[in-house]
Amino acid sequence: MPAFWVCCTITFLVTLAIGGDRFTATWQQYIVNMLTLGGGFGTDPIDGAYWSLGAELRFYRLVAILIIVGQIGRSERWLFVWLIGTVLVETFSVIKLKTFLVTDYAGFFIAGAACFLIRARGLSRSLVVLLCASWALSLYHEFRLLPYFSEHYEVDLNPVVVGIVMTSFFVVLLGLALRRAPILRSPRWSWFGAVSYPLYLIHQNIGYMLFNLIDATVNSDVLFWGVIAAAIAVALAVHIAVEKPVARPLRSGILLGLDALHNRASTALRDRMRQ
Repeated sequence: MPAFWVCCTITFLVTLAIGGDRFTATWQQYIVNMLTLGGGFGTDPIDGAYWSLGAELRFYRLVAILIIVGQIGRSERWLFVWLIGTVLVETFSVIKLKTFLVTDYAGFFIAGAACFLIRARGLSRSLVVLLCASWALSLYHEFRLLPYFSEHYEVDLNPVVVGIVMTSFFVVLLGLALRRAPILRSPRWSWFGAVSYPLYLIHQNIGYMLFNLIDATVNSDVLFWGVIAAAIAVALAVHIAVEKPVARPLRSGILLGLDALHNRASTALRDRMRQ
């Protein structure tokens, strides 16, 4: 959250300074974004990249529910329930459950959780089934998006290429989970992962605004790589100055809060059963 607040503030200030007519932001929009982590209540996100934060927060909500009710130790079982529920919701178009179950991205979240369990416990038949099913679900959703890209961006994506790229991501994740990718276990790669979140938060709208502002005066190649280098530098600074110092106390606070909610829920359940 602190990294988001810092990046959102930077994006807001840059928008006020050089956004022009194309990119605009208001104080009300900024405050809502800071409170809701990416827009809500009819307010647009400050940055177009924030669209995926809503899906992530809904996933964290599901995880929090499992922690509060004391079911996180049975996460593999609940991942299968989530997978089956997603298939049923998609099959019967239960619109109200689509948002709660994050059905558009459930395959990716389930695959990531399955790889985490494989890394922690080792490979098992049930986890292989879960990973393969989540791969199929993810491909299904990506193929459904192809007509949208053709209509809105006038880009005809090859389904075979999309399938190969998607599958390669799953193979890499599985290799990491099985510790079969020694080249990716270098500490250097951890920096790429650490920088990726603040980079994601800060790259899009600011990049567009810089392109619009400087495009006529600087060579396009120099501008392109210069903006990339600047975005990475800012993301690295946010990670070092903001994320690293607060990560441990923030994690401890969240875990303490969830543990308190779990204890309260358990107590309330016991009291109700006694009645």
